[in-house]
Amino acid sequence: MKVYGIDYGTVSTGIARGESILKIATGIGQLKTPEIFSFFLKEGLSESNIVAVGLPVSMSSRFSEQTFKTVDFALKLREKFGARIYLIDERLTTSMVYSSMKNTRSTKGYKDSKDQNSSVLILSSFFSNEKGYSELISGKVFDIGAIEKDNLMVYNTAVSVSSLKGKTVDIFTTDPWIFWYYFKNGFKSTTLEADLKTSYDIIYTFWAEKDYLKEKFLCECVCSLDG
Repeated sequence: MKVYGIDYGTVSTGIARGESILKIATGIGQLKTPEIFSFFLKEGLSESNIVAVGLPVSMSSRFSEQTFKTVDFALKLREKFGARIYLIDERLTTSMVYSSMKNTRSTKGYKDSKDQNSSVLILSSFFSNEKGYSELISGKVFDIGAIEKDNLMVYNTAVSVSSLKGKTVDIFTTDPWIFWYYFKNGFKSTTLEADLKTSYDIIYTFWAEKDYLKEKFLCECVCSLDG
């Protein structure tokens, strides 16, 4: 089975390819990003393939606009071809590429080859580290209806944004798809609990987090959306 690695950029994108049995990543090249879908059409990408996509995350573990663009691209790729998409934290691969090339190539050469080399490391990371990636899965959006209280927090889950409009709300998530969902709808979120307030009137989350959040944020009204 063919497996691909992608270092996505808004202008250019690096691509690597390998076989699931051999687990050896080989750089294919660096393409202009608008050409990526045509490339995969020629490759015959389908639901039988896997694509490992590098996920931009800051060194402080925050998501960004580039994170959103990358997840948005990955979702469109999955929708068009049906391939399974896995997200790989780019922080280590980026530093590894720079360290391996900074003393051996010119600045221009480094820039020209960075995306391709990053894609090779992204795919190699996928092959070698089973705990270093997560599959991109579209989650469920919960309809929580009208909310009377104003000081809200949503913790690692997606709720209908119509219920949040006009409210004071903090959103915490480490899930790239949930981040993408809120960003697309004009809501900011954070990956760091240190950014959150010390107390809330109501928190929406999953059952497994209920007791932890109730104690940590001094909130008596913690609503579990899965039961």
